[in-house]
Amino acid sequence: MNNLSTKTEAEVSSFINLMPSAILWIDQNQKIKNANDIFLSIINKSKEEVVGTDLTQYPLQNLKQYFSHIDLLRNRDIKIVDHFEIDNEKKTVRFYIKEIEEENSYLIMGIDISNEIYRSEAHEEIRRQQEENARFMMIGQIATGVAHEINNPLAIISGFLFNMKRTLEKEGANLNTEYFLDKISKSAINIDRIAMIVRGLKFLSRNDLTSPFEDVHIQEIIGHALDICSEKFKATGVTLVIGDSTPEMIVNCRPVQLTQVLINLLTNAHDAVLESEKKLVRISFKKDDRNFTVSVTDSGPGVPLEIRDQIMKPFFTTKFANKGVGLGLSTSRIIVQDHKGELLLDQTNPETTFNIILKNKL
Repeated sequence: MNNLSTKTEAEVSSFINLMPSAILWIDQNQKIKNANDIFLSIINKSKEEVVGTDLTQYPLQNLKQYFSHIDLLRNRDIKIVDHFEIDNEKKTVRFYIKEIEEENSYLIMGIDISNEIYRSEAHEEIRRQQEENARFMMIGQIATGVAHEINNPLAIISGFLFNMKRTLEKEGANLNTEYFLDKISKSAINIDRIAMIVRGLKFLSRNDLTSPFEDVHIQEIIGHALDICSEKFKATGVTLVIGDSTPEMIVNCRPVQLTQVLINLLTNAHDAVLESEKKLVRISFKKDDRNFTVSVTDSGPGVPLEIRDQIMKPFFTTKFANKGVGLGLSTSRIIVQDHKGELLLDQTNPETTFNIILKNKL
């Protein structure tokens, strides 16, 4: 690359056009001495329009920033990425700079990564859409069951009120204070049940995809999941056992996302034991100096050996269409991985056990 000044313009052009990437040759004053066809196609200019012009005329903000601080940055291995728009077309180029000291000039190599960035952004957008769709699917499935779960306590309250009204309307009825207090107390309990379900749905409906991570007690995550799930377990006769005590644990997370993951595991476990003689789902906890693990175990028939390697793959499900797929184990695993953790099937446990392993911040 040295001694470019001793070569003719045709020789320099021929040389840089052989390069498989965009090449820009500038002098110490940031005047463009030459550019190859790849670079010219990126900025959509001809060589006649570019040679002799100043680098500052082009929308290469990070590249220009580098040269404005060249005394500090010289000879450092720096990759510069510029995002810009030419004729309504968005471009992203990664630049590498080679100083030619004896000629007081710089050779700049650029790699157009626009398509790579687009594919990455498109992939991330698809993932966000899948997660959002799964969230709404989950809310829809829960909302379908909410009618039953809310109607039951409402029917109880309505019955209490009707009976109390009839008692009060009887002429000469001797008011039994203890009777009324008992009905009022039971009504309050059922009102709390309704409020718990609504509170859980309201929490779950938050759009948590772009919200910042925050420090949250794990008890809060588990509490919201139980607000949503506990009535379903009671209604179907499935016993839900919670570990004796939840260890003190703060996790840096998007709380709605982790709640969704836990609800998904609990829902899967619930469905797995419905046909079993023993209908038991258990949440347990384990904590050490590095990790905190939430385990969901069920007494169902277990995950068949032949599909254990597939259950975490996108769109894989063993459920029938009318059962829905909830958030999905593949999406759940991605969410946990985004939280610097792991979602794993415990292959050593004879009962079906999924472990959410998170970093212990305390």
